[in-house]
Amino acid sequence: NTPVRGILADASGTWIGTQDDGLLYIDRQTKTEKWFRNELAGQSVRSIFRDSRGNIWIGNRLGLDRYDTRSKKMISCFNEQTGAKLDVARIYSIAEDPRDHSIWFCTYNGLVRFDANKNSFERKTLGTYFLRSGGGCVFFDSKSNLWVGTEYSGLIYLKRDPQTNAFTDTVAYSGDG
Repeated sequence: NTPVRGILADASGTWIGTQDDGLLYIDRQTKTEKWFRNELAGQSVRSIFRDSRGNIWIGNRLGLDRYDTRSKKMISCFNEQTGAKLDVARIYSIAEDPRDHSIWFCTYNGLVRFDANKNSFERKTLGTYFLRSGGGCVFFDSKSNLWVGTEYSGLIYLKRDPQTNAFTDTVAYSGDG
């Protein structure tokens, strides 16, 4: 029995992320299974996400991988050593910005944004809120505002200015009152 940490179903199959046994893909049409273990930065998968380009993003305890559905190849984006400059660990949640299609990762140490046009990652700060954030979840609402759930800072809401596309207000809901 391997604990399951993430599930993603797409048109052709189901992706299952396990706690310590990697990633399993089940092709519903051919009824075949494919395990990804050694190809991953870490075998403790925390999150699985399919972006608008068809890529499958796999966040795990030690890094981040991307499965290119066109080439059928697993690509290591960063691992514990190469991701050190971003100060990231344990990717808990992944979301896509509906406006610019950047990919956002909620990690134990805060937010990381991937810009596909520049093929670059950057750490994002939200004032003082991510000094002790812990892992959590990230979500874009129907107006492209960003919501971030954290372990230590509660819920953080970033309101987006529709004219400039910038996040203008940051509101924290800590549950303290």
